[in-house]
Amino acid sequence: MDIEVLKRGGGVCTYYNYLRYNNISASHRAGSYFGMTVRVDGSICTDVKSMYAILDTLFYKMVVGSLLEPDGNGFVYTFDSFSTKKNVLLNIQNQFIKMFEATFISNNDFKDIPNSYKKGDSVRRVNINDINKSIVSETLSQGNKLCVSSVYKTVAETDADKCVEKAKTDANARIKAAEEKMQREIENTNRRAQSEIEKQVSSIQKQMSETENSRKNLKQRIERLTIELKDAKESLKKKEEECKQLSQDKLSREISAHIVEIKPSLTKWLSHVEERSTSGQAQKPALKRSGNKTVEIPKWIHVLNCVLLLLILALLIWPTPTQQIQQIDPQQLKEVIQEVRTNEQPQEGIAPIGKEKRGIFNKFAHPKH
Repeated sequence: MDIEVLKRGGGVCTYYNYLRYNNISASHRAGSYFGMTVRVDGSICTDVKSMYAILDTLFYKMVVGSLLEPDGNGFVYTFDSFSTKKNVLLNIQNQFIKMFEATFISNNDFKDIPNSYKKGDSVRRVNINDINKSIVSETLSQGNKLCVSSVYKTVAETDADKCVEKAKTDANARIKAAEEKMQREIENTNRRAQSEIEKQVSSIQKQMSETENSRKNLKQRIERLTIELKDAKESLKKKEEECKQLSQDKLSREISAHIVEIKPSLTKWLSHVEERSTSGQAQKPALKRSGNKTVEIPKWIHVLNCVLLLLILALLIWPTPTQQIQQIDPQQLKEVIQEVRTNEQPQEGIAPIGKEKRGIFNKFAHPKH
């Protein structure tokens, strides 16, 4: 029910509009409504709850069944024009007057509208169970519109909603505070973790840098040692060649010295052989004592001895390959020279160069290893 004070003509009236919306249809067309209006001239009926009860009773007792019929969850008009229902409308009006006069028997149920009344723009909605005279008088006297209905929330429900809303607000505030606290803790944890990670990364980078420097230093050292090793090998090879050359030179000098030493003796000995060979004695067969027997030595043996001596002399005088020089043992050379010296003085004529001289030649041809 909507209640408002309006100026009409030369006076001021209060209108009480009992309305039914949404669930009313006409000729099965949705969107229609049904309403009953009560006008009170010059004053305000403050007992709105009783006014609502009268109109609500008339609706269910007289309207439904004559003007409207139940239709599912709503109602539907049973006619097409109110002109056909004048008697029904008149009966409803008469019944309302009776119920109004029977209900409002006290002057306290009405309040005069002041001459200073001005129309306001506000609308106040109140549940029918919470409406009272004070709310009606205050709202309408200020020129505002008052709406009452059973579908509006009661004060208890509104307070409960407020409590719920407050609880939600408080809960949201606590949740927000907890979330902010958690967020701060997360941010602090992240900062600490980030700082720790940065320290670890810095430490790892430092270790990597030190390792890289160590690797470079080690590589440089290896390169330096490789160069030194190469130089050492070249120096060693050079020293070996120098030592080898010195050994060859020393051996050559020793051989040359021994050749110079024995050359006069060999020359003398060969001259003596030549003289004897050209003398008359050379025509006689050479003799050599063997025990109690005297053995005749053929001439070709003397010739062979001379040839062998010449070969030995050639081997001693002419240069030999390096490999052969390295194989000659100086001790063997001394032994050869000693044997030559021993055979410089022939006994009873020229001693044949036989197995002894061949042994000497074999020593040079096959030196000891």
